[in-house]
Amino acid sequence: MCIPRKIISTVVGWLLMMFSDISVADQQAVMASSNQSSVSAGDTLVIDVFYDNDNKDPSLSGLGLRLYYDSSIMKIASLGDFLDRNLVIKNVESMIDTDDSDNDPSTDRFVLVAWASLNNDWPGMGLPVLLLKARFEVLSDEKELTTINFNSSSTAAGYDFSGDRLEVQIRN
Repeated sequence: MCIPRKIISTVVGWLLMMFSDISVADQQAVMASSNQSSVSAGDTLVIDVFYDNDNKDPSLSGLGLRLYYDSSIMKIASLGDFLDRNLVIKNVESMIDTDDSDNDPSTDRFVLVAWASLNNDWPGMGLPVLLLKARFEVLSDEKELTTINFNSSSTAAGYDFSGDRLEVQIRN
């Protein structure tokens, strides 16, 4: 059976029109970096957490951020150097990741930090910007590698979240 070209081109044209208005949401992105390429039990790992977005827009409504880690390897020693503008939550007490909301079974705890602006003026400065510094106490060298993940609890309207996965080498 041969389908006439006119029908095929009509169907293809219709499909292109239907899906031409599909757009990908802009991203609110979190990136992490550390000047330590590897750590040992007893060390303190320091990471800088930066924020950016696709449009370089400094006037959004905020971000709810979760930072995940493996508590058998590390524990939060401190969170500091926060971007103070519109900071509403800085929960340094870690919570259990019962829902595996970062889709990584190797992480089991997270901390929550959130910024919110009713005036849509967050972060209010040029991007990228430092959100915070996280300090972890390395407890164990049982694994050769551990990860620190990021996810959002909330994003600005019209934005999706993109979060880094920081891999940390553990030395024996």
